[in-house]
Amino acid sequence: MKCLGLIGGDGLGATLSYHRQLMEEIQHRWGEHCAANLVSFGLHTPEFALLIDQGRKHQLAKLLSTVAGHLRALGAEAIVLCSPSLHICADRIGARIPIIHMVDPTIDALRRARVNRLGIIGLRHNDEERMWRESCRRAHIIDVLMPVPRDREKIAYIIQEELQRGIVRDSSRAALVGIIHTLRQAGARALVLASPELDLALLEAAPILPVYKASELHVLAALDWASHAKEAAPASA
Repeated sequence: MKCLGLIGGDGLGATLSYHRQLMEEIQHRWGEHCAANLVSFGLHTPEFALLIDQGRKHQLAKLLSTVAGHLRALGAEAIVLCSPSLHICADRIGARIPIIHMVDPTIDALRRARVNRLGIIGLRHNDEERMWRESCRRAHIIDVLMPVPRDREKIAYIIQEELQRGIVRDSSRAALVGIIHTLRQAGARALVLASPELDLALLEAAPILPVYKASELHVLAALDWASHAKEAAPASA
């Protein structure tokens, strides 16, 4: 298994979720005694969060490039960004190392299922929405529905103030289910969870739409790359 370098940011919960999913999948594939070939770096600081919130992509990409270089020096052969927010500048990371992108395996799964009317929740910023819309457009998924700004802010609050702290309130679960119902009524026929923390809140909710968990598909793609020694696809714009 090739070495994967994980970069965490935008909340410790997402990074821990990636580690858990990677370890569970490694044990599932190769047994519980298989050693995980992973190195990681967490960027969980107020200064880093500010770069994301303000959309300062140049500074964010520069910092991520530095971290990717450190992980490469430690043996990483590809980078996994453990947050949807970090992917907005994945194509700008110039550390001479492949970036395994979250969007690509999710789009592949949607194409295989012939999904053409899609809802996405868990994106916090306009740049993230543009990135997903453009990737969907290239895959001929034309109808991409996002929550309205008020609902997007509600979801972001639930993720940051509750789910990242391990809190799951019934009222928040009901709010998320209501937002998903709204997307379904608007025409969505499948749902992408772009943030790994959302799975915690929706675990016990009755399914409304077929769900595609972007972080889970991302983890599977990363381990496929690591085990088959394939070249990672270029990062999506």
